[in-house]
Amino acid sequence: MKVNKYLDSTYLKTPTQSGLSKEETLQIVFDLTQEAIDNDIFAVMIRPDYVKEVRQYINDKASEVVLGTVIGFH
Repeated sequence: MKVNKYLDSTYLKTPTQSGLSKEETLQIVFDLTQEAIDNDIFAVMIRPDYVKEVRQYINDKASEVVLGTVIGFH
């Protein structure tokens, strides 16, 4: 059984919470997304702030990784 098809990778920290810039945080999100693509992980869960960029990244890679976000997450 390929467990990775049932897993998601999640990164929900804001730049303020992580102590990083927005650009550095976005790079972490891209790295997480690439890791999900490389390991055939089902989904990536991110903050709404990064959906547009990550959706484009996934499309550019022609990946089937599902993109999810949170609403109302503090």
